[in-house]
Amino acid sequence: MTDKELKSEYGMSKTDAELFRDAVESGEEILEGEKEVTVKDEPRDVTASGSIIEDSKLKFVQSIVNQSTSKKPVYKVYLSYEWKSPYVMSLFNDKIAASWKGSDLTYAGENNKYGYIAPGGLASYYEFSTALPGGKYTKAYKSKHMSYTPASRNISFTFPQVISVMNNFYGSKDYRTKNGECHFVIYQTCYAGKTKKDAHFYSRYLHRTVTLDSVSISFTSSGITPGKAWQSTRQKDSIIKY
Repeated sequence: MTDKELKSEYGMSKTDAELFRDAVESGEEILEGEKEVTVKDEPRDVTASGSIIEDSKLKFVQSIVNQSTSKKPVYKVYLSYEWKSPYVMSLFNDKIAASWKGSDLTYAGENNKYGYIAPGGLASYYEFSTALPGGKYTKAYKSKHMSYTPASRNISFTFPQVISVMNNFYGSKDYRTKNGECHFVIYQTCYAGKTKKDAHFYSRYLHRTVTLDSVSISFTSSGITPGKAWQSTRQKDSIIKY
């Protein structure tokens, strides 16, 4: 997406848009913002109950922009994905899930009193040659807003695996999602000064499959554990300061 599109859809400043695009293009997992709060990336793979989606099939990037001040920890989170080729399954919804630890760290909802951007996301859909091995995405069709479900220390974004459009001549035509991104802000609600504590931040892309296994998603102290009905990227695990 261009800087203009990121500003229009996500309310990013020019600097945030440039940082985000650079991170996605380079595959970076963390972007450092102001120097008052140190951000470091400590990736750790927490095995999911379902199978792992390899990086060669799906690129998933976790970018965190530090916008903390001397009085309040504030982080803008951007999570993006890109399928390398069309996937077979297209009956359900996929999800991007994130969770974090740390006392009084919460997400900024709509119309929050600090003026932080509200959670949001876009999934982009494309035509494709075939979902069989060797298939490729071809022409872009449209983008669709993701829905989101927040909790005190986790949030998940949901979007359909496919958009089907009826055609009078050819019947139904499917468009699969190729890429997309979502964003939200986390901040500390009660803060009296720098405490220099560490907080883990986790995220995963979850791809639903056809199975009678569990569709549950558990948020625990060690991260995000999906049921066996989900294929998942390896868990992203980074540390922020608050």
